[in-house]
Amino acid sequence: MGYKLPADHFAQNLEFYLERTTHGSTLSRIVYAVLTRMDNRRDQSWKLFHQALFSDYYDIQGGTTAEGIHLGVMGATLHVEETLYGGADLLGDELRFDPELPSQWQQLHYQLHFQGAEVSVTADHHALTLKQTSRLR
Repeated sequence: MGYKLPADHFAQNLEFYLERTTHGSTLSRIVYAVLTRMDNRRDQSWKLFHQALFSDYYDIQGGTTAEGIHLGVMGATLHVEETLYGGADLLGDELRFDPELPSQWQQLHYQLHFQGAEVSVTADHHALTLKQTSRLR
């Protein structure tokens, strides 16, 4: 549209909304975990991810866990583990990886399905191992 944006527009917008977000939903923490990581705020990303991951366990919403688990945030934390920290990119014809594990983790292991194949993924801070475990029918 031809707008001229300052070089730090993403960081400025992120900070603006972080200061105003009440986190009334457990999903807001996982969204901000991704956005802060995109802005290279690794410690803040980890803190928000960790809060989202344990939101039901610690009942951070103040009594809502008794009403049922927050399935959306549970699924989102798994997605973030695989794609943001585990580096899996499933959005093309080829499977791509660029893992960046949090410093608090030694290793990440997960299974994924891609184009009819089940793949076992193991990543640490120095290596990535992929094994095709089966073909799906």
